[in-house]
Amino acid sequence: MFAFPDTLSAHDDRPHCAGQISPSRQVEPRLFRPFVAGKERGESVRRRARRLAEIPDSLLKPFEPWRTSLPREVVRRALDWCVEGAEDSHGIGLLGPDGMGKTRMLVTLLLRLPDTCSWMYLPASRLATAVTDQHDDDARVVQRARRLLSEARRVRVLLLDDMGEEDAPREAAPELEALLDHRGSCGLPVLWTSQFSLNELAARYGGEGWAIVRRLTQASWLVEMADAEG
Repeated sequence: MFAFPDTLSAHDDRPHCAGQISPSRQVEPRLFRPFVAGKERGESVRRRARRLAEIPDSLLKPFEPWRTSLPREVVRRALDWCVEGAEDSHGIGLLGPDGMGKTRMLVTLLLRLPDTCSWMYLPASRLATAVTDQHDDDARVVQRARRLLSEARRVRVLLLDDMGEEDAPREAAPELEALLDHRGSCGLPVLWTSQFSLNELAARYGGEGWAIVRRLTQASWLVEMADAEG
């Protein structure tokens, strides 16, 4: 069984970072003008290739909707999001057991975005590692970590995968909350997956847990799924 309540919130046409997202109204998705990754097409293609290289090969295989265990309506609506581009600040949140095809479908959305639209695939575990690496003794490690966290704030579309799966999610929680707050205020969509329910996810992130969950759900089309035994 599954449920997909529409939690898309209204957002005006002001430039990015002009104001906070208001969850008080529900609206249909609207198209956006893609964020240009660089002045020259060659630069955007190079950035795109670099991000492609960071996605596991297993997730780059063609997504075959008829073979996934995701509900048909979920697949249809998610792929519509892809065809139309990334709408406003509205993302997609998929919660459900491992092996359903959640991540592969969202990776497909990234790969179908225009070359001029910047994006990043970021497992939650890697985000947590970057948070820790900011305090490393090696300056190069610190620089790489800070660059990753900075890009996660700026890319037009961010895919946060396997949220709550970090070894120490509470240590990463303050940085994650700040990241989501920044992207929400700038109207930048987040795609995200988790094997945990919202209650479980909030508990794993400790004191910042419900703030993180609130930021994720306010501007997402949220789908909670259960396996056949659930």
